Amino acid sequence: MGAPLLALAVLPVVAPSLFLIPMPAIGQEGVEVRGGFKFGPGGYYFPPHEKQLKSLLTGSRAQPQPGGMYLITDAKFETFLEDGQREMLVEAPQCFYNERGDQAVHSEGPISVKAADGKFSIAGDGFRWHTNSALFISNSVHTVVHPELLQSQSPNARTNKPAPDDKGIEIFSEQFDYAGESGLGNYRRNVRVKGTELDMTAATLQFILPMKPPRQLQRLTAEENVMVNSGEVRAKGQHLNYAPDTGLVHISGQPTWEAAPRQGRGDELLIDRSNHVFRAMGHAYLEMTGQGAAGFLPAPTAANTNSLSASNQIVEIKCESYEIQTNSADFRGPVLVTDRAGEQIQGTLSCSHMVATFSGTNQMERMVAEEKVIIAQESKRFTADKAVFTGTNGILELTGNPKWQDGTHEGKGDTLFMDVRGNELVARENASLRLPAEAFGQDAPQAAPELNPSPAGVTNQFADIFAREYRLGTNSALFKGGVRVTHPQMKLNCETMSFDVPQGSSRAQSIVAQDSVDFDLVDEKGQKVRGTGQKAVYTYRVTEAGTNDLVELTGNAMLTMTNGSSFQNSIIILDRANGKLMAPGKYTIHGVGTAGASVTNSVLSPKVKSKKKS
Repeated sequence: MGAPLLALAVLPVVAPSLFLIPMPAIGQEGVEVRGGFKFGPGGYYFPPHEKQLKSLLTGSRAQPQPGGMYLITDAKFETFLEDGQREMLVEAPQCFYNERGDQAVHSEGPISVKAADGKFSIAGDGFRWHTNSALFISNSVHTVVHPELLQSQSPNARTNKPAPDDKGIEIFSEQFDYAGESGLGNYRRNVRVKGTELDMTAATLQFILPMKPPRQLQRLTAEENVMVNSGEVRAKGQHLNYAPDTGLVHISGQPTWEAAPRQGRGDELLIDRSNHVFRAMGHAYLEMTGQGAAGFLPAPTAANTNSLSASNQIVEIKCESYEIQTNSADFRGPVLVTDRAGEQIQGTLSCSHMVATFSGTNQMERMVAEEKVIIAQESKRFTADKAVFTGTNGILELTGNPKWQDGTHEGKGDTLFMDVRGNELVARENASLRLPAEAFGQDAPQAAPELNPSPAGVTNQFADIFAREYRLGTNSALFKGGVRVTHPQMKLNCETMSFDVPQGSSRAQSIVAQDSVDFDLVDEKGQKVRGTGQKAVYTYRVTEAGTNDLVELTGNAMLTMTNGSSFQNSIIILDRANGKLMAPGKYTIHGVGTAGASVTNSVLSPKVKSKKKS
């Protein structure tokens, strides 16, 4: 998130008590002294450093004033450490020194405070420096902070040195005060912070920096209408707290943030600028705009997208907390993702935990959702323990008891794969599909006994299809491996099966079963026929000319009737709509007294229209 927020070692190390070191020609009222004079405010250190001055006040001229005051011109005030090293240098063109009263140094003119190591400086107009180590600047405060003072003291934070072009930060305010005894400093009124990677404004800015070594910033807070620009992130709130020991910035008071094309909010925002991490905690909210923001949801129908541009697409994420790094985000639950096109909801995803990685600005590269995953769009609904979306191929993988539902159709498998771009669904291992009986073959007559009766009290009739795997497209389906169909009018077993549903239709009009096909059919009178072969093609179509309801059986085809007789031919066609059986070419009938007699006790009372076998 950029350089750490304001590790502001911007404090002057102010002097302790001020007193005058007696010097020749000083002290006579009205006598002006030029050069060669020294004031030693604060005196000396205690033994064993009793020879070391704590501070020294000098200037080019000292002019006594009434009441024990001195007007110092070109004043220089220096503070020293116990070993004699200079700590701070304070300069003022003119200032007053009160020898008899509170021994304060003050002026209405400018002041400049510089650290001996050059790592920070303070300037302003109008100041007062008290003997209790308190400094007050009344106007035009300007502070410069070296970038090294902005680095976190945490051993876990990154230790990279500041970039060569990093000039640190500048702080502007109308007023400044510092209490040396507590180390508490305050910038007041129209506070502005500017830096290479940081801009901030607030009504007040407060810090704690003890005057005694080791001098480290302990706390930084900003209050009222806080606005922070850190790199690409812009955050707002009423309170800001920076902890130098961790390098963390906390923003509270209805905080919000923005990093186009994303924005969000939370009860509290946290910026880990050392490790480039951003967090929102408590009632966390994230919004992304633009095409590709959702990505993991199935493609919406054309009716919902024709009039909606990419600029209208919005993805909203609500959760308990989230963490955003450079190209990834971690959301913790409960998590709710809503995909909108304008005001219209395109789909939702809910889970307990979600991790997403992005390529570019907000293009979804990979998404992993875990625990109680629910994906819903229009009539579609997916549930699983885990969902993984891969943006490079547009595949959504569901595992952990995954299930799906689309209106009256539903299914499951050990693993579900959804091609969200091609709108294709694949179920693998222990796959099953349930759909209304009328969608898979002819309507089941209410008076007919069912091969697979529904539980008591259930009037809706369904067809169930089981297979090792299946693939469902917009208007087609393919089943492979141990296919088994149960239908109120039919039982079917085969190795592969496919069917087509024309656009705008809710009924399969063509069903093809292949390899080791066997089936049982039942009519409204309860009569059954069993068929076997290598391929069965069922065709159902309603036209103005009538209804086509045909079953064509090939590949060593055989039908066995209710009375135990069987009918065998290379091709057998059942005309279910007209109650006819057709066998082009030669055929064989078993279990009937006369080879050419009609088969009267069959499920369809079929009429044979073919040549007899010679």
